[in-house]
Amino acid sequence: MRNLFTTAILLLGLAAPALAQEEDETTEPVVVEVNPVTFQYMVKPGVYLGADETIFNITECELYPDHSPKTEGWTVALSVTTPPCNLEVNQDPGIPVGNYKTGKNYDSTGNYFPYYISSYSEAYQMVSTPSGYHRVTYELHEGTLNLYEEDGKYYVEGELRGGNETYYDVDGIKVTIPKTEITPEYSIFAYPEADPVNLVNPGLLGHYTARHYLTNYWGEYSLQFYTCPLDATYTAEGAGEIMTLVINTEYVDPDNGGELDPESLAGDYGYMPFVSSLFYPFSIRGGYVNPITLVFGEPGCSRIDIINDEGYREKSSYCADASGKIEYLGDLRHRIEMEMVSQFGVKHTLSWEGNLFEIVTGMPKPAGVEGITDDTAAAKAEYFDLSGTRVSGTPAQGIYIVRRGAKVSKEIIK
Repeated sequence: MRNLFTTAILLLGLAAPALAQEEDETTEPVVVEVNPVTFQYMVKPGVYLGADETIFNITECELYPDHSPKTEGWTVALSVTTPPCNLEVNQDPGIPVGNYKTGKNYDSTGNYFPYYISSYSEAYQMVSTPSGYHRVTYELHEGTLNLYEEDGKYYVEGELRGGNETYYDVDGIKVTIPKTEITPEYSIFAYPEADPVNLVNPGLLGHYTARHYLTNYWGEYSLQFYTCPLDATYTAEGAGEIMTLVINTEYVDPDNGGELDPESLAGDYGYMPFVSSLFYPFSIRGGYVNPITLVFGEPGCSRIDIINDEGYREKSSYCADASGKIEYLGDLRHRIEMEMVSQFGVKHTLSWEGNLFEIVTGMPKPAGVEGITDDTAAAKAEYFDLSGTRVSGTPAQGIYIVRRGAKVSKEIIK
């Protein structure tokens, strides 16, 4: 089954590493020549101050309708800045030709420059194994890409370097795209939904991250409420809905022993576009924001997805307006009531009640509450192969998804 929850998996630290590089730091970089058969681009107007964000999806693979790869091969997924198009979301601004380069793409006041490749960019390979497909991902930090017109035809070429260890790692992979004629395809990353979705006490996956932007700090909650069945890798196995809410609160750093007053989450939450949401607590982040992973179309923002019987995302849109309230009920329990209006004007509602501290990973310790312990280390380990199939007995050498209590990680058995 194709993984529709790449974002959730990456948030939980499950991005596939390159084994050779972990075992031998002196390994020569992987050298790849990508010969694209598809070049897609999508524009997210108004994401940045002074520029739009555009995603380039340059791939050798055949694609599913939601733009994710379904065959073996390499994909270069770039987040780039382009000049403001002054258009509405989902309007084609025209092919964004230009010579793009890596580097710092904003100044000290938060203004962004066009024609830069951001640090969100990736090169990844879909690899077929006996247990199914899996992704090997490298982050790209150095290089150029040129998209240009010549005699009425469009071409792409470039060279990028990166790795999978640190932001400054450029010795892990070298990606070359030779001069290739392409037909750039404009795409939207939404599929209009017609009917409202009302989620009452759905399942919940959540992650807390301490964030900072320039001199501002805040706590970011990415909460995924779902009604569709999920397997051990958080892949949808059947029909249902997924509502993703990204909300901001006061800043608490759990890595430095920070404690969170459970009552501090209570309050009224209002809609904020991406840039504004970086500065205001008690805000619901809107759509058209930086992706957490560049599987084409995956966001790091609030949205609604409709999943069909086969586990594929059939309808999908982004939060254009929202309002809600979180109440603290005592005993570490919260009630969340939200309304989300999609970019297509459809209103969806959510009602959930439960213990966020039991579900949201990375969440700060609740302050002033005794007897709350982390039993993850003592929980029995459950092993799954990369296709999500449970492994019985002692696992052989290889890469496995391991679940201990509420924590999921990817581990190498040697």
